[in-house]
Amino acid sequence: MVDTFKGYRPNGTSEHRKILDPIIHAVTTIDHKGRLAHDGFYFSTVGKVVGTVDGAISEFLFIVPAGADIHLQPVTMSFGSGDIDIEFFEGVTTSSDGALVNNTFNVDRNSTQVAEAELRAGAVVTDDGIEPFHIWIPPTATGVGQSTAGITGSTGGIEWILKRGSKNLMRVTNNSGETIDWNYQINWYEAHYHD
Repeated sequence: MVDTFKGYRPNGTSEHRKILDPIIHAVTTIDHKGRLAHDGFYFSTVGKVVGTVDGAISEFLFIVPAGADIHLQPVTMSFGSGDIDIEFFEGVTTSSDGALVNNTFNVDRNSTQVAEAELRAGAVVTDDGIEPFHIWIPPTATGVGQSTAGITGSTGGIEWILKRGSKNLMRVTNNSGETIDWNYQINWYEAHYHD
């Protein structure tokens, strides 16, 4: 039997057929993000930044194509020491967009769908635009539940639907007074196929 219930959802008719189990015809449910992961529209990038000196900044440029609905999920980070500012800017102007971060993956490892949004590092920013989001990670051992061994699993914010055709910047500033290593996990899904 040919399984016609797999793959891309090209229209509302196939979208509605997906709610029925193909074998027993019972109504099935799955949370929105899980469904998008199963359909191949959920992407993730992870990495470690080594040797960020006190006062240094690290930046990621997130380029959203015109017509794309990019849903940025809360970013998860771990730091070797606290007192970190994480800022997010929208409407950024650059003279150079930097290099494509090449460790972005579709979380459905069987999908051939690639991300339309681009995550880049090393951009030359000439104007920050506006800052709709800012989070502060307190100095190590001063925040509730923190230890002198570093800060793990810091997550901030809510889901943001990024403006179509925009450049966005995530800036991480080390104010810890020491050189630190840190890691990040940035997740998003692209849901514009509902149009």
